[in-house]
Amino acid sequence: MNAPYLPYRKGTVLAPSGPVDHLHIICSNPVYSAEHGCDVVLIVNISSVPVVGVYDNSCILNAGEHAFVRHPTYLAYSRSVLWRCPTIIDKVDSGEYRTHDNVSDAVMQKIMAGFRASQHTAFKVLRFIDRNGL
Repeated sequence: MNAPYLPYRKGTVLAPSGPVDHLHIICSNPVYSAEHGCDVVLIVNISSVPVVGVYDNSCILNAGEHAFVRHPTYLAYSRSVLWRCPTIIDKVDSGEYRTHDNVSDAVMQKIMAGFRASQHTAFKVLRFIDRNGL
């Protein structure tokens, strides 16, 4: 029997977001949240840069910056959230979410800088980043 999955900073999971799976990047190690009553991790997902339309250009990943990224992709900071670790663990262990390659140190630094650069990052997320030295 395999050991249960444990979420960690720079890890990634493919999880449903709308009609398709999107890559979700784990931006923190687990941290206990009294509000949630369990450990949580900060998550942000990526989305394809649209040909036409508005998107958050605070952090763009290009093909090759991660194995999943095959064309310009933006970080959806407006949808960044704190995910409950027990939920992620259950969903990965059940196969509902799938793990993918880790992001590199350089890509993680770029992503973290984007949280501050984006006008769409929620105050609650910025407070979590500050309180946890991210």
